[in-house]
Amino acid sequence: FLGKSTIFSNKLLSLIFENINIVPVYRVKDDPNNKGKNDGMFLACYNKLANKGLILIFPEGTSKSDRRLGSIKTGAARIALGAARVNSYNLKPKLLPVGLNYSNSSKFRSHLRIEFGSPLASEAYFDTFKNNEIKAVQDLTADIEDSMRSLIINIDKSEYEELVLKVEKIVNVKKLENNVSGTQSIYDAIIYYQKNNIELYEQTKNKIDDYFINLDEMGISDRSLQS
Repeated sequence: FLGKSTIFSNKLLSLIFENINIVPVYRVKDDPNNKGKNDGMFLACYNKLANKGLILIFPEGTSKSDRRLGSIKTGAARIALGAARVNSYNLKPKLLPVGLNYSNSSKFRSHLRIEFGSPLASEAYFDTFKNNEIKAVQDLTADIEDSMRSLIINIDKSEYEELVLKVEKIVNVKKLENNVSGTQSIYDAIIYYQKNNIELYEQTKNKIDDYFINLDEMGISDRSLQS
């Protein structure tokens, strides 16, 4: 596992993290002087992959509960292609994109749906990497981002997130609660009507808001009305 270096500041926790195979990543945003401190991290990853090990990395460079995809960092691509290079390209790491989707990330015991994408083969980028490392890393990172986007609920405008959650509760389809494509369809429909039929959008939104206000005033939940 790769984790930000700041979690190693406590000596006791540092020992625990080291014993469960967490490798520190020195992020420039944590300390501007961190640039160049990650040589040990890359070497540890290269050795792990060379020994048929697995590495877990959050490609956004952090963990977030927002229902949107952040900017994908180049670390995963650099590790995979770098490991191949130091092993004379006889090592061909695979990258498995994984999407985590919470029904309510701030609620205890909420549901989590894990979506697995198709593995990305690093060898598809070897020829480019040998001639232009930057382009190869950028190309692989872009493909990681495309795959990740298809595996998570991606509400790229926070102003619509509450409305999506309300519609999810109303339609409550327990199956839909953790269904990536279902929730994404709700969001896409909201965007469509907001752009193409603003009057219908406003009317529907107001009715939805009033519905939950009335429930709150009566002290009941939407879930209690569902069979």
